[in-house]
Amino acid sequence: MDTGILLEWAHWLSLWFESHPWQAALAYTTVFTAITALCLPGAAVLMVLGSLCMGSNLCFGLSLTASTLGAWLTFLACRHWLKPVMVQRHAQRLNRFSAAIHRHEAATLLSLRLAPAIPFVLFNVLCGLGNTRSATFLWTSIVGMAPGTWLYVKAGHELGQLTGWQDALAPELLLTLLALALMPWLGVWLNKRLQLTRTGGHPTV
Repeated sequence: MDTGILLEWAHWLSLWFESHPWQAALAYTTVFTAITALCLPGAAVLMVLGSLCMGSNLCFGLSLTASTLGAWLTFLACRHWLKPVMVQRHAQRLNRFSAAIHRHEAATLLSLRLAPAIPFVLFNVLCGLGNTRSATFLWTSIVGMAPGTWLYVKAGHELGQLTGWQDALAPELLLTLLALALMPWLGVWLNKRLQLTRTGGHPTV
């Protein structure tokens, strides 16, 4: 999306938030939750816009709440409506997925949330179809998605500080973008550590 258009939207949304803060916060949370639950694109743009309009702290809290709630709704829908049908057709594959994460369930879910080797939507669906405990899915989603959510919100905040193209090289913005780029490598490292734990310190071949 063009940066100029993004900033223009942010300006008008900021005016709405200033005049109707509670309604704007509720609308943001509802739309974010729906986008996440319905597996639609746009969450990253929403976080950037939200940060520009509401400030980093409020946007972070609302975004993390909405993304977790949306993921949980997908999880519950798959668990209670889709699972009975899918188990009949793909029981062996679902059992393999559940067995792969059962021993270190929380650590595995955390590492996959921090750096999703499995796409976000597919991950929510598989956990719902498998045997992942609802409480574990919830808290690992909150903890695992918090760093990435904060970085997107922080990027929006830094974008709002730009007064010209020369500010695009500001250290704060560059560090935020670098951290976003390094997030997947953190997940890779965590997965390797988890693999070593499972194999007693010996990497699998």
